[in-house]
This record gives sequence, C-alpha cells and structure tokens, in this order.
Amino acid sequence: MTDTTSGGYDIVWCAAFLHHVLDRLDDVCGALTRLLAPRGFVLFSEPVRLSGTVKALRRLMPIPVAGTPDERPLERHDLAVISSRFEIEAPRFFGPVSRFQKLVLPGSYEDASRARRWCADFLYRVDRQLLRLPPLRSTAMIMVAKLRPRHGR
Repeated sequence: MTDTTSGGYDIVWCAAFLHHVLDRLDDVCGALTRLLAPRGFVLFSEPVRLSGTVKALRRLMPIPVAGTPDERPLERHDLAVISSRFEIEAPRFFGPVSRFQKLVLPGSYEDASRARRWCADFLYRVDRQLLRLPPLRSTAMIMVAKLRPRHGR
C-alpha cells in the first residue's frame, strides 16, 4: 500500500461507512476515487435494502435492528450513485437466512460451542447458495463488493 503523498492507496476498505454519509454520497465517492492509486480499488461491506417487501419483513424479525436515527441501508438509488463513479465488481450478498445467526450465537463466534458455530456456518452457507440466484438477490441485507473507479473520473 502506498500513501497519498506518493500517488494514492492501492486498497481503501469501507466497512459499514457509506450508509452513514448518504446525504453526501456522491462527494464521498469522489473523495474515495481521489484516494486511490491508478490501479487501486475500494472494498466495501454495507447493509443494503433492495426490496420494499424485505423492509417490511425485517421489521417482523425477532432480532433488534440497532443504528443511529439518520442511517439506513443502501438502496438501489444509492447503488446507482456509487455506480456513477465506480464499476461494482464481484458483488457478494448475504442476508435473510444468516440474519438468524444472532439467535444462534448470542455472543461471539469464538466463544460459542461447536454446535452453535456449526449452525451459524450452516446459515451463512444457505444464504450464499440462495443469493447466487438473481431473483433472490433483492432479499440481501449485506453487500460486499470491489469498486474500481470508472475511466474519466
């Protein structure tokens, strides 16, 4: 990795950050592109809401949703803003099934019993398989992807 004084960073990691700056998302995306080296990219992991139905169902889940009053998951129009600055490569989606992991693992994964870890791992594997199907991607609650700046930006 290099620093900004020698041409930018090879990788910028954004973990659950972009959904906190939605009111200035385009400006933040511009700043991210300026931080990158010529062949650099952004990796991000963000909560997403790609379906109104999932939004309604999420409220019915017996799992509390914590957050600040002004935050919300990225929605399709937010992804369009991001796409105006970046090519979204290799998106991976996680969501509805693995969300129940919080019921299986009330504490940390590392401190859980082998059976609880197996259950949590199983939920993630089910999610991974289900969300490979394009019609089910709108049920995703987390998106992880690589962002490469578009040419000319």
